[in-house]
Amino acid sequence: LQAVSVVAILGVGVSITMTADGFDLSVGSVAASSVMAASYAMVVWQMDAAGTIALVLLMGALIGLANGLLIVRVGVPDLLATLATMFLLAGLQLIPTGGRSITAGMVLPDGSTVPGAYDPAFLILGRSRLFDLVPMSVVVMAVVAFLAWFL
Repeated sequence: LQAVSVVAILGVGVSITMTADGFDLSVGSVAASSVMAASYAMVVWQMDAAGTIALVLLMGALIGLANGLLIVRVGVPDLLATLATMFLLAGLQLIPTGGRSITAGMVLPDGSTVPGAYDPAFLILGRSRLFDLVPMSVVVMAVVAFLAWFL
């Protein structure tokens, strides 16, 4: 259930797009880019959990805005615009790390070693349970689905 909650959250976003008669192929690359950006922000830039979450939400919003502008203002078909975004993000993910996983103590492409680690407060999202029963990611999924229902 915990692993499926991430896919369900992404599915909520895709469902909203499809109810508006659109289609978004970039959702997987946006999610992967968000994970990469969050990891990079904490490990390389030593950001705390709150700053990292704000950064990733802003990044996702800006990518969505770019997709929206391409589709609505420029007139690019949604399938083509989001396909281009998907490939662009997949390529951009390789630049800061050279294609390697982001870990504490990793060596960057310039030869330097990163000083930071993952913020324990951030890890709570994936490791804690509500009332020692329900994984926190499932709670977040339920909140997102509930809010999307009213959108």
